[in-house]
Amino acid sequence: MKLSARFGRQLRAWVFAVGVAGTWTAGYASQPSTEGLSKRLKSDQPAEQLAALEEVVERGIDAASLVPELTALLGHSDLAVRHEAIVALEAIGPAAATAVPQLQALLSSSDVILKYEVLVALRLLAESSPELTAKVTPLLKDADPLVRIEAAAFLLTRGGAAQDAAVQALAEALKSKRQGVRSAAIPWLSHAGAKAAPLLQDLLKSGSPETQAAAVEAVAGLGIDAAPLIPALLPLLSSSTPDVVEATADALGDLGSQPAETIPALQKLCGHADVGVKIAALTALSKFGTAAKPALAQFEHCLHDPDVLVRLAACDALATLGPSAQPALSQLVEALDDSEGAVTVRAAETLGQVGTAALPELEKLLTDERYGVLALHALEVMGPAARPAAPRLAGLLKNPGTLPLRNLCLALAVIGADAKTAGPGLRAVLAGEDQSARPAAAYALGRIGDRASIKDLTNLLEDEQPQLRLAAAWSLLQLDRGNPELIKIAVPRLADALTQSDVRVRREAARTLHHLGSAATAALPALVQAAGHDEDRIVRVECVLAIAEMGAAAAPAVAPLMVIAQEHEAVGRRTAMFALGRLGSIAVAAEPVLKKSLAANDRADRAVAAWALLQIADTAQNQAMALPVMVEAIQRAEPVLAVPLMLAAGQCGHGRADVQQVLGALKT
Repeated sequence: MKLSARFGRQLRAWVFAVGVAGTWTAGYASQPSTEGLSKRLKSDQPAEQLAALEEVVERGIDAASLVPELTALLGHSDLAVRHEAIVALEAIGPAAATAVPQLQALLSSSDVILKYEVLVALRLLAESSPELTAKVTPLLKDADPLVRIEAAAFLLTRGGAAQDAAVQALAEALKSKRQGVRSAAIPWLSHAGAKAAPLLQDLLKSGSPETQAAAVEAVAGLGIDAAPLIPALLPLLSSSTPDVVEATADALGDLGSQPAETIPALQKLCGHADVGVKIAALTALSKFGTAAKPALAQFEHCLHDPDVLVRLAACDALATLGPSAQPALSQLVEALDDSEGAVTVRAAETLGQVGTAALPELEKLLTDERYGVLALHALEVMGPAARPAAPRLAGLLKNPGTLPLRNLCLALAVIGADAKTAGPGLRAVLAGEDQSARPAAAYALGRIGDRASIKDLTNLLEDEQPQLRLAAAWSLLQLDRGNPELIKIAVPRLADALTQSDVRVRREAARTLHHLGSAATAALPALVQAAGHDEDRIVRVECVLAIAEMGAAAAPAVAPLMVIAQEHEAVGRRTAMFALGRLGSIAVAAEPVLKKSLAANDRADRAVAAWALLQIADTAQNQAMALPVMVEAIQRAEPVLAVPLMLAAGQCGHGRADVQQVLGALKT
């Protein structure tokens, strides 16, 4: 589908602007049978029942057949068993909806922990009904603040007249002296959107410092609904409480709104006495991109700050200015001699972000014993913009001096040097004796499109050095795209490369398998393994996206993707949900997981889950659940997510008044 492919490209861009223990096969094969767990749940020993309940939680939706046994345990005499049975039902998700009547009966429990957990379960499992709303609403006045917050969360996610009371209860929670209470209320108050704005404005003006900081964090979560509150945020930058100032700077950066008023206010904070405030101000300004150029002098000054974290933040802020940071070139070159290695590397990367204006200085530094490697790194960061330096780099291949030959080859690859300029030198390295540089030379020849090296690379497909075999196979794929014999040779090597210690090798292998699509099906087991285990997020994401392009052949990966979609790491969750949607109807088993995610705290999670659910099964029931979530997201999400959601909503929600109203408003 064109829609899915487009969304995939946009999601990948979003991710890059952005572990599961045990192997998948062993993990699933070693799980206890449902029959065995059922017997243990019916035991007359609470300790054995609790142990069985823990295993049910681990299995999640795969334990859906045990819902009757779990429902029976809701009436157990042991409080711990009742509590863990509720948690187990939550883990199963919407497939446990038959337990809702018994859960509802527990709302009158005198035990605070049990009552709180019941509310969580009902939010995840129950559909909206007047009866349930009537039972939950009184809990907005419960003696326990966390119960009140969870009751408000339930009512907010269900809509209806009780939403206003729920927002009021959450606003009151922000006044609590307990940090845990304030933190629990913030995401749900943000979930309330424009309804929360008036109450938050009052708290920003008259609350205690703790309340103000919590209210600021809630405002940051409102997205575009926060625009009317910017004037109320700006005065807080003059607060005498550093925590409030820091939180406000963070929020203003996240919102990126009203730069004419916000940027000058943040500039003043770059000289604040508190280190945390300075870092927050620099970070916030960096989010305005080139619009923050008026703060250039402050960024340069902070490069000399006594605190290393401030110096790092100053480098990052200058990097976001790109070529506009050219006046700071001398200061950045000076920072290459910083006493902290982290700052020297970040300064080099920032020079790369400045672009072609930095080339003359970087080319001079290449032969400097102290700065040569850093200058080479800066050129790599600069990428194709550094091509004018290719002749200089190619010339150094014969006599690299203190520069690692391997790094020179990789730099030529990254900047995309012309094959005529760099090809001869790289072929000489390929035939040379530097064993660490030969794989890099092979890789670079493929990146620069040097077809004169095809014969040399073909001769290396069976070389005794594994990395050289891999690099040769990869490069031949680039030079002779679509060659089925080469693909057949390369895919197993690329699968093996996913286990290499060098993260750059793993990333390139995962990306290549992703681009091969269904032709990389033989690598599915290795991709599944890396998708759940690799320590590098980019590798994990690329592996998931590779699986997403395999169509029906990826059916064995649906269960592992469902696990990833329920993890705590945000990018991993969303990419897995996208992949499930991209696989379409073969991922029908993932519907309960996606429906559960429709009630997630995170707006982006909800949006991707809604999109994926409709790609798997565009049924009336799924539309009723997913389209309202998509409508909300379209109005408040960033464009990279809103555009594909608009396209999907237009296709799936044709004729629905709420969808047409929102899409019509956006047209105007």
